[in-house]
Amino acid sequence: MRLIFFGIINSVAFVLSGTIIPLGFFPEIFQKILILQPFKGIIDTPAMIFTQQYTNLQSLGFMLLQVAWIVIFYFVNELVFKIGIKKIEIQGG
Repeated sequence: MRLIFFGIINSVAFVLSGTIIPLGFFPEIFQKILILQPFKGIIDTPAMIFTQQYTNLQSLGFMLLQVAWIVIFYFVNELVFKIGIKKIEIQGG
């Protein structure tokens, strides 16, 4: 069951990061949604920066967005860890 979950997440990340289909090929309404998700920074943003499709200010904005996602995921991780540590029960020496 665990492998199925990670396979689905991997497939979604591949599509939403621009690995399989560049995000510019999606309809404009989807592009506006996809621009805010964290997967964009995996493939699409670095490729667009490398090919100079973004201005320096746009590049900085997308990099700051990725930093914001890192901070968000850090705090989510801390929250899940604190909840999990209360429920953990370890047996043995």
